[in-house]
Amino acid sequence: MADDAVLSQNPNLVTLLTDRLPSLGLDYETYGPYVWGVVDNTDEDELSEVMQLLQASSEDYADDEDKWTELTKDIQGAMKQDKEFRQAKDREKIDAERMKMEEQLAKAKLEKASLPPPDAKSQKSSTVDDATKKALMQRYAYEEDSEEGGGNVGGGG
Repeated sequence: MADDAVLSQNPNLVTLLTDRLPSLGLDYETYGPYVWGVVDNTDEDELSEVMQLLQASSEDYADDEDKWTELTKDIQGAMKQDKEFRQAKDREKIDAERMKMEEQLAKAKLEKASLPPPDAKSQKSSTVDDATKKALMQRYAYEEDSEEGGGNVGGGG
């Protein structure tokens, strides 16, 4: 069977190939990876080359152009469906992450709202801090004479 990663990302293509390749005389396990290699590739020439390889490898239907044209269109349709499928999965993942972040934000807002208002406390502590600073400055600090040294402590020059 297909690689689990390929199956999870491209369920429509895997289903199509497992059904159609054996009906064209081709082994899915052998030729499926050639088609997977062009998934999400916008270069139609590469898909065309893979289809030519598949057609040349088919002993029973190598000359039936209609079957290969139909298979090519079906593969392109399956690739498109799988791309939309992956985009939808990505959107779901992003939406889930967004919801989680919004819940965390709401929780943080509730926690912040439950705390006492910081303004009253910070104003008190600011006034105390200012008074403490002034008292310490008066007790331990000295004023530098701005005319003598421009504020260099240690007198180097």
